[in-house]
Amino acid sequence: MGVFSVSARWIPEATSGLRIGVTVGKRNCPRSIDRALIKRILKEAARHRAPQLQALLATHAPHGLDLSLRLRTPYKAIVAELGAMPAIRQRLRRDADALFDRLERQVRRGPQRKAQS
Repeated sequence: MGVFSVSARWIPEATSGLRIGVTVGKRNCPRSIDRALIKRILKEAARHRAPQLQALLATHAPHGLDLSLRLRTPYKAIVAELGAMPAIRQRLRRDADALFDRLERQVRRGPQRKAQS
């Protein structure tokens, strides 16, 4: 399982588009320099994937999408597991890319309608 989580909310057709927010809380990452690194990696992954997601939104689901990305795993656990900074950066980027892969599959399915009883 990845170190990031995402909350997604479909928005009505009239306001179609993609909005992405990134949060890294002090509880999971106490040092501001580390929070900035994580945000930078998530934003860079989002910048690379946003055009693909917007194209999918336009063709598969005529809705907009609000995304909230956040660090789920405490940063200390990541550092303890990997140690060296290059390995940490690679892991964070790999997990960010995996997160966007899952999002692309979800966008292809479109908004899930709840069954009415």
